[in-house]
Amino acid sequence: MLRRDDASRRLSELEYALAGASSGFVTRFLSQPIDVLKIRFQIQSENVSGKRKPKYRGMVQASRKILREEGFHAFWKGHVPAQFLQVTYSSVQFGTFELYSAYASRLFPAFSKQKQHVKHFICGTFAGVSATTASFPLDLIRTCLVAQGEPKVYSSMYSVGRRVIKKNGLLGLYKGLGPSNVQVAPYTGFQFGFYSVFMNFFQPLLGREDGRSMSCPLFSGAFAGFAAKSLVYPLDVVKKRLQIQDMGEIRASHFGKLRQYDGLVDCIRKMVQYEGFKGLYKGYVASSWKASTEYALAGAGSGIITRLLCQPFDVLKIRFQIQTEMRTSTTKPKYRSLIQATKKILREEGSQAFWKGHLPAQLLSIAFGGVQFTSFELFTKIAWLLDAPGSGHSGHHHGHILHFFCGVCAGVTATTLTFPLDLIRTCLVAQGEPKIKEGKKLCSELY
Repeated sequence: MLRRDDASRRLSELEYALAGASSGFVTRFLSQPIDVLKIRFQIQSENVSGKRKPKYRGMVQASRKILREEGFHAFWKGHVPAQFLQVTYSSVQFGTFELYSAYASRLFPAFSKQKQHVKHFICGTFAGVSATTASFPLDLIRTCLVAQGEPKVYSSMYSVGRRVIKKNGLLGLYKGLGPSNVQVAPYTGFQFGFYSVFMNFFQPLLGREDGRSMSCPLFSGAFAGFAAKSLVYPLDVVKKRLQIQDMGEIRASHFGKLRQYDGLVDCIRKMVQYEGFKGLYKGYVASSWKASTEYALAGAGSGIITRLLCQPFDVLKIRFQIQTEMRTSTTKPKYRSLIQATKKILREEGSQAFWKGHLPAQLLSIAFGGVQFTSFELFTKIAWLLDAPGSGHSGHHHGHILHFFCGVCAGVTATTLTFPLDLIRTCLVAQGEPKIKEGKKLCSELY
Protein backbone atom coordinates (compact mmCIF):
# COMPACT_ATOMS: atom_id res chain seq x y z
CA MET A 1 0.00 0.00 0.00
CA LEU A 2 2.86 2.39 0.78
CA ARG A 3 4.51 1.68 -2.56
CA ARG A 4 1.30 2.47 -4.42
CA ASP A 5 0.95 5.78 -2.56
CA ASP A 6 4.59 6.65 -3.30
CA ALA A 7 4.09 5.87 -6.99
CA SER A 8 0.98 8.06 -7.07
CA ARG A 9 2.89 10.89 -5.39
CA ARG A 10 5.77 10.64 -7.86
CA LEU A 11 3.37 10.68 -10.79
CA SER A 12 1.73 13.79 -9.36
CA GLU A 13 5.14 15.48 -9.04
CA LEU A 14 5.91 14.66 -12.68
CA GLU A 15 2.58 16.12 -13.76
CA TYR A 16 3.26 19.25 -11.72
CA ALA A 17 6.73 19.55 -13.29
CA LEU A 18 5.31 19.31 -16.83
CA ALA A 19 2.56 21.79 -16.02
CA GLY A 20 5.11 24.14 -14.49
CA ALA A 21 7.37 23.92 -17.55
CA SER A 22 4.44 24.62 -19.88
CA SER A 23 3.29 27.47 -17.68
CA GLY A 24 6.79 28.97 -17.61
CA PHE A 25 7.08 28.75 -21.40
CA VAL A 26 3.78 30.48 -22.18
CA THR A 27 4.27 33.02 -19.38
CA ARG A 28 7.67 34.01 -20.76
CA PHE A 29 6.20 34.24 -24.28
CA LEU A 30 3.32 36.49 -23.23
CA SER A 31 5.40 38.72 -20.95
CA GLN A 32 8.31 39.13 -23.42
CA PRO A 33 7.03 42.47 -24.85
CA ILE A 34 7.11 44.01 -21.37
CA ASP A 35 10.62 42.62 -20.85
CA VAL A 36 11.72 44.30 -24.09
CA LEU A 37 10.32 47.63 -22.88
CA LYS A 38 12.04 47.21 -19.51
CA ILE A 39 15.46 46.56 -21.06
CA ARG A 40 15.09 49.47 -23.50
CA PHE A 41 14.47 51.83 -20.58
CA GLN A 42 17.32 50.35 -18.52
CA ILE A 43 20.01 50.86 -21.17
CA GLN A 44 18.88 54.39 -22.04
CA SER A 45 21.34 56.83 -20.45
CA GLU A 46 19.44 60.09 -21.09
CA ASN A 47 17.33 61.48 -18.24
CA VAL A 48 13.60 61.79 -18.94
CA SER A 49 13.46 65.18 -17.20
CA GLY A 50 16.66 66.50 -18.80
CA LYS A 51 17.06 69.07 -21.58
CA ARG A 52 17.74 66.41 -24.18
CA LYS A 53 14.67 64.24 -24.53
CA PRO A 54 15.41 60.49 -24.51
CA LYS A 55 14.10 58.16 -27.16
CA TYR A 56 11.69 56.41 -24.79
CA ARG A 57 9.72 58.51 -22.30
CA GLY A 58 6.83 56.29 -21.22
CA MET A 59 5.34 52.82 -21.62
CA VAL A 60 2.73 53.86 -24.21
CA GLN A 61 5.07 56.17 -26.13
CA ALA A 62 7.82 53.52 -26.20
CA SER A 63 5.39 50.83 -27.40
CA ARG A 64 4.17 53.05 -30.25
CA LYS A 65 7.71 54.01 -31.26
CA ILE A 66 8.98 50.43 -31.34
CA LEU A 67 5.90 49.32 -33.27
CA ARG A 68 6.29 52.11 -35.82
CA GLU A 69 10.07 51.81 -36.32
CA GLU A 70 10.70 48.08 -35.93
CA GLY A 71 7.38 46.32 -36.37
CA PHE A 72 5.29 44.06 -34.16
CA HIS A 73 7.90 41.27 -34.10
CA ALA A 74 10.35 43.57 -32.27
CA PHE A 75 8.49 42.92 -29.02
CA TRP A 76 9.77 39.33 -29.16
CA LYS A 77 13.42 40.12 -29.83
CA GLY A 78 15.64 37.92 -27.69
CA HIS A 79 12.76 35.56 -26.96
CA VAL A 80 14.64 32.33 -27.76
CA PRO A 81 17.62 33.01 -25.42
CA ALA A 82 15.12 34.27 -22.82
CA GLN A 83 13.35 30.89 -22.90
CA PHE A 84 16.67 29.04 -22.64
CA LEU A 85 17.68 31.40 -19.83
CA GLN A 86 14.56 30.62 -17.82
CA VAL A 87 14.86 26.85 -18.27
CA THR A 88 18.60 26.83 -17.47
CA TYR A 89 18.27 29.11 -14.46
CA SER A 90 15.38 27.15 -12.94
CA SER A 91 17.01 23.76 -13.54
CA VAL A 92 20.36 24.77 -12.01
CA GLN A 93 18.72 26.64 -9.13
CA PHE A 94 16.49 23.78 -7.99
CA GLY A 95 19.13 21.13 -8.69
CA THR A 96 21.90 22.89 -6.75
CA PHE A 97 19.53 23.84 -3.92
CA GLU A 98 18.81 20.16 -3.30
CA LEU A 99 22.53 19.38 -3.55
CA TYR A 100 23.58 22.13 -1.12
CA SER A 101 20.77 21.22 1.29
CA ALA A 102 21.88 17.58 1.33
CA TYR A 103 25.52 18.57 2.00
CA ALA A 104 24.47 20.98 4.76
CA SER A 105 22.37 18.30 6.45
CA ARG A 106 25.30 15.85 6.38
CA LEU A 107 27.95 18.34 7.54
CA PHE A 108 25.86 20.17 10.16
CA PRO A 109 22.98 17.82 11.12
CA ALA A 110 22.10 19.47 14.44
CA PHE A 111 22.23 23.03 13.07
CA SER A 112 20.20 22.04 9.98
CA LYS A 113 17.38 20.67 12.13
CA GLN A 114 17.32 23.54 14.63
CA LYS A 115 17.84 26.42 12.15
CA GLN A 116 16.09 25.12 9.04
CA HIS A 117 15.14 28.61 7.82
CA VAL A 118 18.76 29.76 8.06
CA LYS A 119 19.90 26.65 6.20
CA HIS A 120 17.36 27.30 3.42
CA PHE A 121 18.44 30.94 3.21
CA ILE A 122 22.14 30.07 2.84
CA CYS A 123 21.51 27.17 0.43
CA GLY A 124 19.08 29.33 -1.56
CA THR A 125 21.70 32.06 -1.87
CA PHE A 126 24.36 29.62 -3.13
CA ALA A 127 21.83 28.06 -5.52
CA GLY A 128 20.92 31.50 -6.87
CA VAL A 129 24.59 32.38 -7.43
CA SER A 130 25.19 29.02 -9.17
CA ALA A 131 22.15 29.46 -11.42
CA THR A 132 23.07 33.06 -12.26
CA THR A 133 26.65 32.08 -13.17
CA ALA A 134 25.57 29.10 -15.29
CA SER A 135 22.92 31.01 -17.25
CA PHE A 136 24.63 34.42 -17.47
CA PRO A 137 25.88 34.13 -21.10
CA LEU A 138 22.26 33.59 -22.18
CA ASP A 139 21.25 36.69 -20.23
CA LEU A 140 23.93 38.74 -21.98
CA ILE A 141 22.93 37.43 -25.43
CA ARG A 142 19.26 38.15 -24.68
CA THR A 143 20.10 41.73 -23.64
CA CYS A 144 22.12 42.38 -26.81
CA LEU A 145 19.36 41.07 -29.08
CA VAL A 146 16.70 43.14 -27.30
CA ALA A 147 18.87 46.27 -27.28
CA GLN A 148 19.32 46.46 -31.05
CA GLY A 149 16.85 48.34 -33.20
CA GLU A 150 16.42 48.17 -36.97
CA PRO A 151 18.34 47.36 -39.10
CA LYS A 152 19.59 44.52 -36.94
CA VAL A 153 23.23 44.35 -35.93
CA TYR A 154 23.00 40.71 -34.82
CA SER A 155 20.96 38.12 -36.67
CA SER A 156 21.06 35.29 -34.12
CA MET A 157 22.30 34.06 -30.76
CA TYR A 158 25.38 32.66 -32.51
CA SER A 159 26.32 36.01 -34.06
CA VAL A 160 26.15 37.73 -30.66
CA GLY A 161 28.25 35.03 -28.97
CA ARG A 162 30.85 35.06 -31.75
CA ARG A 163 31.11 38.87 -31.66
CA VAL A 164 31.52 38.99 -27.87
CA ILE A 165 34.13 36.20 -27.76
CA LYS A 166 36.08 37.72 -30.66
CA LYS A 167 36.27 41.12 -28.94
CA ASN A 168 36.59 40.22 -25.24
CA GLY A 169 37.30 36.48 -25.10
CA LEU A 170 35.22 33.93 -23.20
CA LEU A 171 35.16 36.17 -20.12
CA GLY A 172 33.26 38.72 -22.19
CA LEU A 173 30.19 36.49 -21.89
CA TYR A 174 30.26 37.17 -18.14
CA LYS A 175 30.37 40.97 -18.27
CA GLY A 176 28.11 42.25 -15.50
CA LEU A 177 28.17 38.99 -13.54
CA GLY A 178 29.44 40.80 -10.42
CA PRO A 179 26.38 43.02 -9.81
CA SER A 180 24.13 40.17 -10.86
CA ASN A 181 25.51 37.87 -8.16
CA VAL A 182 25.62 40.73 -5.65
CA GLN A 183 21.90 41.13 -6.37
CA VAL A 184 21.09 37.48 -5.61
CA ALA A 185 22.10 37.37 -1.92
CA PRO A 186 20.19 40.46 -0.67
CA TYR A 187 17.22 39.60 -2.89
CA THR A 188 16.93 36.14 -1.32
CA GLY A 189 17.44 37.57 2.17
CA PHE A 190 14.86 40.32 1.68
CA GLN A 191 12.40 37.79 0.27
CA PHE A 192 12.62 35.59 3.35
CA GLY A 193 12.51 38.58 5.70
CA PHE A 194 9.57 40.31 4.03
CA TYR A 195 7.72 37.01 3.75
CA SER A 196 7.75 36.64 7.55
CA VAL A 197 6.64 40.26 8.01
CA PHE A 198 3.75 39.98 5.56
CA MET A 199 2.71 36.60 6.97
CA ASN A 200 2.35 38.22 10.40
CA PHE A 201 0.38 41.07 8.81
CA PHE A 202 -2.00 38.97 6.68
CA GLN A 203 -2.52 36.15 9.19
CA PRO A 204 -5.14 38.03 11.28
CA LEU A 205 -6.86 39.30 8.11
CA LEU A 206 -6.85 36.23 5.86
CA GLY A 207 -5.56 33.30 7.87
CA ARG A 208 -7.53 30.43 9.31
CA GLU A 209 -6.65 28.38 12.34
CA ASP A 210 -7.34 25.10 10.57
CA GLY A 211 -4.67 25.89 7.94
CA ARG A 212 -7.01 25.24 5.02
CA SER A 213 -6.59 28.68 3.45
CA MET A 214 -3.85 29.41 0.89
CA SER A 215 -4.52 33.17 0.91
CA CYS A 216 -1.85 34.04 3.49
CA PRO A 217 1.20 32.46 1.78
CA LEU A 218 -0.14 33.57 -1.62
CA PHE A 219 -0.41 37.26 -0.73
CA SER A 220 2.68 37.21 1.50
CA GLY A 221 4.81 35.68 -1.26
CA ALA A 222 3.57 38.18 -3.84
CA PHE A 223 4.21 41.22 -1.62
CA ALA A 224 7.55 39.87 -0.40
CA GLY A 225 8.76 39.37 -3.96
CA PHE A 226 7.59 42.85 -4.96
CA ALA A 227 9.30 44.54 -1.99
CA ALA A 228 12.56 42.60 -2.40
CA LYS A 229 12.66 43.31 -6.14
CA SER A 230 12.16 47.03 -5.48
CA LEU A 231 15.17 47.21 -3.17
CA VAL A 232 17.63 45.37 -5.43
CA TYR A 233 16.31 46.69 -8.77
CA PRO A 234 19.18 49.22 -9.27
CA LEU A 235 21.64 46.31 -9.45
CA ASP A 236 19.65 44.89 -12.37
CA VAL A 237 19.94 48.22 -14.22
CA VAL A 238 23.70 48.33 -13.53
CA LYS A 239 24.06 44.78 -14.84
CA LYS A 240 22.35 45.71 -18.12
CA ARG A 241 24.57 48.78 -18.56
CA LEU A 242 27.75 46.75 -18.03
CA GLN A 243 26.54 44.01 -20.37
CA ILE A 244 26.23 46.25 -23.42
CA GLN A 245 28.78 49.00 -22.81
CA ASP A 246 31.18 47.40 -25.33
CA MET A 247 28.42 47.11 -27.93
CA GLY A 248 28.92 50.62 -29.32
CA GLU A 249 27.30 49.75 -32.65
CA ILE A 250 24.01 49.17 -30.79
CA ARG A 251 24.10 52.16 -28.48
CA ALA A 252 25.37 54.86 -30.84
CA SER A 253 22.59 54.50 -33.40
CA HIS A 254 19.64 53.86 -31.10
CA PHE A 255 20.14 54.94 -27.50
CA GLY A 256 22.09 58.17 -27.57
CA LYS A 257 25.28 58.90 -25.64
CA LEU A 258 27.59 56.00 -24.77
CA ARG A 259 29.28 56.00 -21.35
CA GLN A 260 32.06 53.74 -20.13
CA TYR A 261 31.99 52.28 -16.63
CA ASP A 262 34.87 50.80 -14.64
CA GLY A 263 32.77 48.42 -12.61
CA LEU A 264 29.80 48.21 -10.27
CA VAL A 265 30.60 51.18 -8.00
CA ASP A 266 31.70 53.45 -10.86
CA CYS A 267 28.53 52.65 -12.81
CA ILE A 268 26.30 53.54 -9.85
CA ARG A 269 28.27 56.75 -9.19
CA LYS A 270 28.08 57.95 -12.81
CA MET A 271 24.40 57.06 -13.15
CA VAL A 272 23.51 59.08 -10.05
CA GLN A 273 25.77 61.94 -11.20
CA TYR A 274 24.44 62.24 -14.75
CA GLU A 275 20.94 60.76 -14.52
CA GLY A 276 19.97 61.34 -10.91
CA PHE A 277 18.83 58.79 -8.36
CA LYS A 278 15.78 58.04 -10.53
CA GLY A 279 18.14 56.71 -13.20
CA LEU A 280 18.75 53.65 -11.02
CA TYR A 281 15.07 52.79 -11.39
CA LYS A 282 14.75 53.17 -15.15
CA GLY A 283 12.35 50.56 -16.50
CA TYR A 284 10.92 49.92 -13.05
CA VAL A 285 7.30 50.45 -14.17
CA ALA A 286 7.76 47.98 -17.02
CA SER A 287 9.45 45.54 -14.63
CA SER A 288 6.50 45.78 -12.22
CA TRP A 289 4.04 45.16 -15.04
CA LYS A 290 6.12 42.19 -16.18
CA ALA A 291 6.15 40.68 -12.69
CA SER A 292 2.39 41.19 -12.33
CA THR A 293 1.78 39.66 -15.76
CA GLU A 294 3.94 36.63 -15.00
CA TYR A 295 2.29 36.18 -11.62
CA ALA A 296 -1.19 36.35 -13.17
CA LEU A 297 -0.32 34.05 -16.07
CA ALA A 298 1.64 31.46 -14.10
CA GLY A 299 -1.43 29.48 -13.11
CA ALA A 300 -3.31 29.91 -16.36
CA GLY A 301 -0.28 29.29 -18.58
CA SER A 302 -0.27 25.50 -18.37
CA GLY A 303 -3.99 25.38 -19.20
CA ILE A 304 -3.64 27.72 -22.19
CA ILE A 305 -0.74 25.88 -23.79
CA THR A 306 -2.35 22.49 -23.10
CA ARG A 307 -5.54 23.62 -24.83
CA LEU A 308 -3.49 25.03 -27.73
CA LEU A 309 -1.61 21.75 -28.27
CA CYS A 310 -4.69 19.55 -27.83
CA GLN A 311 -7.00 21.58 -30.09
CA PRO A 312 -6.30 19.48 -33.26
CA PHE A 313 -7.45 16.33 -31.42
CA ASP A 314 -10.53 18.19 -30.24
CA VAL A 315 -11.34 19.14 -33.85
CA LEU A 316 -10.98 15.52 -34.96
CA LYS A 317 -13.13 14.32 -32.06
CA ILE A 318 -15.97 16.73 -32.89
CA ARG A 319 -15.82 15.90 -36.62
CA PHE A 320 -16.28 12.21 -35.79
CA GLN A 321 -19.00 12.96 -33.23
CA ILE A 322 -21.21 14.94 -35.63
CA GLN A 323 -20.80 12.47 -38.50
CA THR A 324 -24.05 10.48 -38.92
CA GLU A 325 -23.00 8.03 -41.66
CA MET A 326 -22.04 4.51 -40.68
CA ARG A 327 -19.28 2.57 -42.35
CA THR A 328 -20.97 -0.24 -44.32
CA SER A 329 -20.37 -2.14 -47.54
CA THR A 330 -22.39 0.38 -49.57
CA THR A 331 -21.67 3.72 -47.86
CA LYS A 332 -18.46 5.27 -46.65
CA PRO A 333 -18.43 8.20 -44.22
CA LYS A 334 -16.24 11.22 -44.89
CA TYR A 335 -13.97 10.47 -41.92
CA ARG A 336 -13.03 6.84 -41.31
CA SER A 337 -9.94 6.98 -39.09
CA LEU A 338 -7.70 9.45 -37.32
CA ILE A 339 -4.94 9.36 -39.95
CA GLN A 340 -7.36 9.48 -42.90
CA ALA A 341 -9.35 12.31 -41.30
CA THR A 342 -6.17 14.28 -40.56
CA LYS A 343 -4.98 13.98 -44.17
CA LYS A 344 -8.41 14.92 -45.54
CA ILE A 345 -8.81 18.02 -43.36
CA LEU A 346 -5.24 19.07 -44.15
CA ARG A 347 -5.79 18.67 -47.89
CA GLU A 348 -9.23 20.30 -48.08
CA GLU A 349 -9.02 23.03 -45.43
CA GLY A 350 -5.36 23.59 -44.63
CA SER A 351 -3.42 23.29 -41.37
CA GLN A 352 -5.28 26.24 -39.79
CA ALA A 353 -8.45 24.12 -39.77
CA PHE A 354 -7.09 22.16 -36.81
CA TRP A 355 -7.42 25.31 -34.70
CA LYS A 356 -10.97 26.18 -35.71
CA GLY A 357 -12.97 27.18 -32.67
CA HIS A 358 -9.77 27.65 -30.66
CA LEU A 359 -10.75 31.03 -29.18
CA PRO A 360 -14.09 29.89 -27.71
CA ALA A 361 -12.34 26.68 -26.60
CA GLN A 362 -9.79 28.72 -24.63
CA LEU A 363 -12.54 30.89 -23.13
CA LEU A 364 -14.49 27.72 -22.33
CA SER A 365 -11.49 26.15 -20.59
CA ILE A 366 -10.75 29.26 -18.50
CA ALA A 367 -14.40 29.95 -17.66
CA PHE A 368 -15.16 26.31 -16.82
CA GLY A 369 -12.14 26.02 -14.51
CA GLY A 370 -12.90 29.32 -12.79
CA VAL A 371 -16.59 28.56 -12.22
CA GLN A 372 -15.90 24.97 -11.20
CA PHE A 373 -13.32 25.77 -8.51
CA THR A 374 -15.22 28.81 -7.23
CA SER A 375 -18.52 26.96 -6.96
CA PHE A 376 -16.76 23.94 -5.40
CA GLU A 377 -15.40 26.19 -2.64
CA LEU A 378 -18.86 27.73 -2.19
CA PHE A 379 -20.66 24.38 -2.00
CA THR A 380 -17.98 23.03 0.37
CA LYS A 381 -18.38 25.99 2.73
CA ILE A 382 -22.16 25.58 2.72
CA ALA A 383 -21.75 21.87 3.46
CA TRP A 384 -19.38 22.57 6.37
CA LEU A 385 -21.78 25.17 7.76
CA LEU A 386 -24.64 22.67 7.64
CA ASP A 387 -22.32 20.17 9.30
CA ALA A 388 -21.42 22.54 12.16
CA PRO A 389 -21.61 21.11 15.71
CA GLY A 390 -25.21 20.93 16.87
CA SER A 391 -26.68 20.90 13.36
CA GLY A 392 -27.58 17.23 13.56
CA HIS A 393 -25.49 16.23 10.53
CA SER A 394 -22.55 13.85 10.50
CA GLY A 395 -20.69 14.88 7.35
CA HIS A 396 -17.40 15.22 9.23
CA HIS A 397 -17.18 11.44 9.21
CA HIS A 398 -17.80 11.24 5.46
CA GLY A 399 -15.44 13.90 4.03
CA HIS A 400 -14.84 12.03 0.76
CA ILE A 401 -18.57 11.64 0.11
CA LEU A 402 -19.14 15.32 0.89
CA HIS A 403 -16.39 16.36 -1.55
CA PHE A 404 -17.85 14.04 -4.19
CA PHE A 405 -21.28 15.65 -4.02
CA CYS A 406 -19.81 19.17 -3.91
CA GLY A 407 -17.73 18.30 -6.98
CA VAL A 408 -20.82 17.04 -8.81
CA CYS A 409 -22.71 20.26 -8.03
CA ALA A 410 -19.70 22.35 -9.10
CA GLY A 411 -19.39 20.43 -12.38
CA VAL A 412 -23.08 20.88 -13.18
CA THR A 413 -22.86 24.60 -12.39
CA ALA A 414 -19.76 25.09 -14.56
CA THR A 415 -21.24 23.09 -17.45
CA THR A 416 -24.49 25.08 -17.36
CA LEU A 417 -22.83 28.50 -17.28
CA THR A 418 -20.25 27.72 -19.99
CA PHE A 419 -22.51 25.72 -22.30
CA PRO A 420 -23.03 28.61 -24.80
CA LEU A 421 -19.26 28.70 -25.41
CA ASP A 422 -19.28 24.94 -25.98
CA LEU A 423 -22.10 25.31 -28.52
CA ILE A 424 -20.29 28.10 -30.40
CA ARG A 425 -17.06 26.09 -30.43
CA THR A 426 -18.83 23.03 -31.84
CA CYS A 427 -20.49 25.05 -34.62
CA LEU A 428 -17.17 26.65 -35.64
CA VAL A 429 -15.32 23.32 -35.62
CA ALA A 430 -18.09 21.55 -37.54
CA GLN A 431 -17.95 23.80 -40.61
CA GLY A 432 -15.56 23.08 -43.45
CA GLU A 433 -14.28 25.44 -46.14
CA PRO A 434 -15.42 27.96 -47.24
CA LYS A 435 -16.56 29.08 -43.79
CA ILE A 436 -20.30 29.41 -43.29
CA LYS A 437 -20.30 31.55 -40.14
CA GLU A 438 -17.81 33.72 -38.31
CA GLY A 439 -17.95 33.66 -34.50
CA LYS A 440 -19.63 37.09 -34.13
CA LYS A 441 -22.30 36.34 -36.76
CA LEU A 442 -22.91 32.93 -35.24
CA CYS A 443 -23.53 34.46 -31.80
CA SER A 444 -26.00 37.01 -33.20
CA GLU A 445 -28.01 34.30 -34.97
CA LEU A 446 -28.02 31.88 -32.04
CA TYR A 447 -29.08 34.48 -29.50
